[in-house]
Amino acid sequence: GIELGTYLPVSTPTGQEYVLDELIDVERYLPQPDVLEVSFTKTVVSCSEGNDARATAVVTGGTKPYTYRWSNGVRDTPTIENLFARTYVLYVTDAKGCQLEGSVTIDQPNGLVIDPISVKAPTCFEGDDGSIEVNVSGGNPPYSYRWNTGSTSNSITGLTSGTYLLELTDRKGCKTFYEETLIDPDPIVVDMEENRSLCGDQTLTLDITIDDPSATYLWSSDIGFTSSQSTVEITRSGRYTATITSGLGCIGVGDIVVEVFDTPIDSDFLITTQAYTGEDVILVNVSEPLGDRVEWSIPDGIEIVSQTNEELILRFADQGAYEINLRSYQKDCYEDFTKTVLVQPAIESPEVNTKPGEFIEEFIIYPNPNEGSFKTKITLAEASNVTVKIIDLMSGKTMNERTEKNSIDFLLDYSMTMSSGVYLMLLETPNGSSQTLKLVFE
Repeated sequence: GIELGTYLPVSTPTGQEYVLDELIDVERYLPQPDVLEVSFTKTVVSCSEGNDARATAVVTGGTKPYTYRWSNGVRDTPTIENLFARTYVLYVTDAKGCQLEGSVTIDQPNGLVIDPISVKAPTCFEGDDGSIEVNVSGGNPPYSYRWNTGSTSNSITGLTSGTYLLELTDRKGCKTFYEETLIDPDPIVVDMEENRSLCGDQTLTLDITIDDPSATYLWSSDIGFTSSQSTVEITRSGRYTATITSGLGCIGVGDIVVEVFDTPIDSDFLITTQAYTGEDVILVNVSEPLGDRVEWSIPDGIEIVSQTNEELILRFADQGAYEINLRSYQKDCYEDFTKTVLVQPAIESPEVNTKPGEFIEEFIIYPNPNEGSFKTKITLAEASNVTVKIIDLMSGKTMNERTEKNSIDFLLDYSMTMSSGVYLMLLETPNGSSQTLKLVFE
């Protein structure tokens, strides 16, 4: 209700005003619009993945006119067309700003469905015996098939690796698609080295065994060599071809060219003393012949103090077993020699005031070469004991060993009967310093 009445004019210091003279109570009712509501009419999609459906919103209540905003972006219309099968949301606003949200779902009854019955990839790498077979349901039979191979049936055979696409159409022209990718299995790999040169009495062992107990092997060559074994030894020049046939009938082929020379070759090294952590460990190349060039291979984390064709000096931070390899080359031939070096924890020794590497000031042999009579001169930074060893480089045996007591200068006389050849003289001191020299007997 609202207040009604009559008013009288009254003079006031600020002017004339009106005051209520008589109050009358009167009731009035404001009209309320109907509740804003929405319903929908719709059609369905006639074909799988089609877009021929329609939906119309029927809005009642509220205050006209209405504005429309659909979730697919269409505005200002109660009807949307060319619809796919999915749910669409409508937002309605009336003239007073009242809002309403509704949704309609477009259906696709009895759509075309393609199910694979059998998918078979090629048996062998780059083979052509793959196949695909499908089953179709839904839609309106009969169906027509069109593969990207040109086939018009529900199955295709004789396939290589690749992607195959089927377009399926029913009696009413509705379509659906199916895609399948066939992948090659791994190839049969014939694991052989690159072309190889052999020197002296070297032999080359080739093992092409694969993880297949049913596999068969065949070797052939241009010099008449044949074998049905997975492992063979090569000693003659020629081109050798290996063929592997797996239990499934897949084939792998590889070849190698081998050249054989009369040039002698050898690879061997000695460790001159026991290896300890934090100390120099000397590996001496005793290959005979020495080789045109050599390659030392050592594990990561080991310090290389110095490296030459004749000698490798290493320093190990941690104890353990370390595999060291020496590869010696003659022309294009190479020979590998591998030895495991056992490194022990360092042995505590008295402190030495000299810097590392300066304790042995002089170590010489004269004359060198000699016929068994020679002298060895040693000068140290401080008085100490020394041990001197003569080692046969061919056998690694110690041929002579002597220990001299507490001195700075040593002059050692030798008179020995030894076979001619190259030997190693090793000087060792209690503080861990060591040094080697080659000793030649004529």
